[in-house]
Amino acid sequence: LIETDQISERWRAELAEIEDLAPDEIERLARTTVHLQGRDSAQRERVLRQVFEQARRVTGRKSAPAHPPLPGHYRAELINADVDLLQVANSLVATRSGRLCLYGPPGSGKSAFAQHLAERIGMPLMVRRASDLIDKYIGETEKNLAQAFGKATDEGALLLIDEADSFLQDRQRAQHSWEISHVNELLTQMERFDGVLLMCTNLFEQLDVAALRRFDIKVKLDYLRVDQRRAMFEECVARYTFTGNELQHQLARERLARLDRLTPGDFQTVLRRRRLLTNDSVVGFVDALAAEQAGKRGDAGRPIGFVRSE
Repeated sequence: LIETDQISERWRAELAEIEDLAPDEIERLARTTVHLQGRDSAQRERVLRQVFEQARRVTGRKSAPAHPPLPGHYRAELINADVDLLQVANSLVATRSGRLCLYGPPGSGKSAFAQHLAERIGMPLMVRRASDLIDKYIGETEKNLAQAFGKATDEGALLLIDEADSFLQDRQRAQHSWEISHVNELLTQMERFDGVLLMCTNLFEQLDVAALRRFDIKVKLDYLRVDQRRAMFEECVARYTFTGNELQHQLARERLARLDRLTPGDFQTVLRRRRLLTNDSVVGFVDALAAEQAGKRGDAGRPIGFVRSE
């Protein structure tokens, strides 16, 4: 009801998180926008917020979600992929059939893209992880795999199999016959499946070579580029009103530019932690991001505090 240019994406996301938001409240806001056409976007949203908050306050309801939405929703400009994901999504909307392998570090946006893609195509998303499919009894894992693909076919769902390396490991490294059997069963199901299949892994180099040939496209999602880190940082600072003077903000940006192994998931982790351990300092925010990076393999020994660049 409310045109996309009438309110900001940030407030739209906040409204979507309010569980008891009623349709008549949206209609009231839409009617109010008619009388605000001569104002700029910032003024218009400020008035709309006041109207909305006053109406909610009268009925004793909160005008904001219990927890503001984290910047973890899919945004193409904040995903560092080696292919054009928009073009991939458009193609799958048209064909409704394809097999994709998404690989890259944890938190880089693999699952977020799968959810976005399901919404774009108009398919329900069916997620299966290794823990859902692997069984200790011989033959049960193969049965679980067959059932997952069969259910996805029956329901017309986009099937996302996470931790794909648990099933598609290189058969030359297999130490047990059942490991080979798992790979063979999954390859068979992939060949028969006509829908949209996404498989995600953090260990691309361990996948079976024959399995890789079954995918229509293999997409690498990498750590955020410096411009993406900066954009996500500025969004978080604006949304959560982190405090700091001009010098502290400048030092934070300089520090952020050197953190070259951050993912969108790292920003989510730090913001979730902030709900439990409140820290409104922009310096503390970037230090927490640095600590997340320092905990990754290959980053041991890197300094995590603020260092003034020369």
